[in-house]
Amino acid sequence: MVVTKEVVRITGVVELVKKSWEAFRENWKGYLWFQLLAGIVVSLPLAVLSGVFFMRHWEGISSLAKAEVVTSKQRIMEILLQLISDPLVFIIIVVMLTLGTVVTLAFGQYVYQRLMGKDKPSIKESYVYGLKNFFPYLLLSIVVGLFILSGFVLLIIPGFIFAVWMAFYRTVFILEGKRGLDALKRSRELVQGYFWPLVGRLAAYFIPVSIVDQMLTELADNTGTLATIGTPLQIIFSLITSIVGVIYLFYIYQDLVEIKK
Repeated sequence: MVVTKEVVRITGVVELVKKSWEAFRENWKGYLWFQLLAGIVVSLPLAVLSGVFFMRHWEGISSLAKAEVVTSKQRIMEILLQLISDPLVFIIIVVMLTLGTVVTLAFGQYVYQRLMGKDKPSIKESYVYGLKNFFPYLLLSIVVGLFILSGFVLLIIPGFIFAVWMAFYRTVFILEGKRGLDALKRSRELVQGYFWPLVGRLAAYFIPVSIVDQMLTELADNTGTLATIGTPLQIIFSLITSIVGVIYLFYIYQDLVEIKK
C-alpha cells in the first residue's frame, strides 16, 4: 500500500485573519491600553524636548522665514544647518530610538505571552523585559536594516528576499531567546521552503490595510467635516490593524514552527 505524506501548509489567509481578529477581541482592552500608554511614554518626552528645541530656535527660524533669500534651496539649507548644529537634535534622535525600541520589544512580549496562554504579563513586566533586552535587540534591528538596505541598494530583488527571510527576527528574539545572527538564521530557517506562501499571506493582509490607511489619511488631510471624520477613523484603524498585524504574524510563525518540527 502506498502511503502518501500529508501536505502541511500555512493556515489560509481568511482563517488567519479570523483567528487574529478573535485573539484581538479577547484582549482588546489590554492591547489598546498598552498602546495608549506607549503613546504617552514615547510622545511626552519627545514633546518636551521638541518644545525646548523650538523655543531655542524660534527667533532664528522665524527671522529666516521672513528674510529675502536667493532661492528656496538656500533657505532649506540654512534651516537644516541651523537644526543640525544643535546637540539637542542628537538627544531627540537617541530618545526616540531608545523609547521606540523598548516599546516595540515590550509590546511584542506582552502580546506573545497572552497568545501562548501563559501567565498574562503585566505592562510593567513587559517594559522591564524591553529595558533589559534593549541593546541586543537594537543591534539586531540595525543589522537587519543594513541587510535589507544593502539588498535594495544593490538590486531590488535581494532586498525583498532579505526582508522576507528576516520577517520573524523579532518573534524569534522574544519567544526563542535567540540573539544576533542566530536569530536571523532561525528566521531564515523558518521561511525556507515557504517563501512564496509567506509572501502571499503577508501581502494579502498588509497591502489592503495600507491602501485603506492611505485613503483615510487623505481624508484626514481635508478641511472641515471630512477632516473631523477622517482623523479619528485613521487613528483607530491604524491602531487596531497594527495590533492585529502583530497577532497575524505570530500565527504564521506558529504554523512554521509546527511544520519545521
